Amino acid sequence: MSKSSTNIITHGYSGKVGDQFVMKNYGGITVIAMKPTFTKPWSEKQKACRRNFGRAAHAAALELSKPETRERYAKQLKPRQNILNLVVSDKLKGVDC
Repeated sequence: MSKSSTNIITHGYSGKVGDQFVMKNYGGITVIAMKPTFTKPWSEKQKACRRNFGRAAHAAALELSKPETRERYAKQLKPRQNILNLVVSDKLKGVDC
């Protein structure tokens, strides 16, 4: 995996490049990784986990629309952590996947 934070050509890019690799952004750093391959259909447990994650993401977005909730979570952020990811992880606690 390749990381770049100062390259003017790749900085801020994301997505698939041909069928070769993907570019992702994590906290201002562009990461180049192999393209994921999905060969098997999802199992029932994987489908349930995806549904749970979708519900948690929706609930987190609703929570973050409240200014007091946003302020409370903003105080808990660690470096290079996204506030939405923090709220989603809280919503997923106790969910068995």
